[in-house]
Amino acid sequence: KRMTIEHPVLSVAQLQVVKDTTDRGWKAKTLDATFPATGSGQDGAKTLEQYLENLCDEASAAVQGEYGVEGFPILIISDRLAGPDRYPIPSLLAAGAVHQHLIRTQQRSRTAILLECGDAKEVHDFASLVGFGADGVCPYMAYEALAKMNADGLISAHAGGKQFTDAELIDNYTDAIGKGIRKVMSKMGISTLQSYKGAQVFEAVGLNDDVIDMCFTGTDSRIKGTNFEALFMDIQRFH
Repeated sequence: KRMTIEHPVLSVAQLQVVKDTTDRGWKAKTLDATFPATGSGQDGAKTLEQYLENLCDEASAAVQGEYGVEGFPILIISDRLAGPDRYPIPSLLAAGAVHQHLIRTQQRSRTAILLECGDAKEVHDFASLVGFGADGVCPYMAYEALAKMNADGLISAHAGGKQFTDAELIDNYTDAIGKGIRKVMSKMGISTLQSYKGAQVFEAVGLNDDVIDMCFTGTDSRIKGTNFEALFMDIQRFH
């Protein structure tokens, strides 16, 4: 049984199809990648770590299945529940942590990891997410931003008055991101996305070992610095 995704960047409609499908035994489990908007400093960092561990445990349980029920062949890590009372876990942390955990539990080959995230915008965001284990990404906030810019006339103002539909803008955006990912891959001498996925062909700059060990195991990080407390403070400030 195979489900083919033709492009690593998914539209909202495509992701919804994946969520809803039951064809040939395919089914998807959505995992919440948010946590309560409380705490500060070290307490907040501990909460972030705890919810990352919870996310990994939920992913493992979903793949394993229980009571004779087969596990889920598709996991969707989503920060859609982020809001006034909940912080989103950065998608790269969430994807990397779940990917590495499933490798350690020997379950990674049994499931796909898709992301429904609001923080993926630029080519490097997508290249990093795929490079650290994501099978596909739905950048719903980027789509919302494009639609808002189009409604406000900002797109046509920079395109000599030419009008676009939201669907055309999203297609152009997706195509541009795909070309950007191919360019990143080509610089590494990698010709297929399957070979690039999870290859971790990056070096971390300024991440402490505790973050590397949980989310990016095996990635070089010769310059230390940022730990979970600093990451939590960034999350809190952005929120």
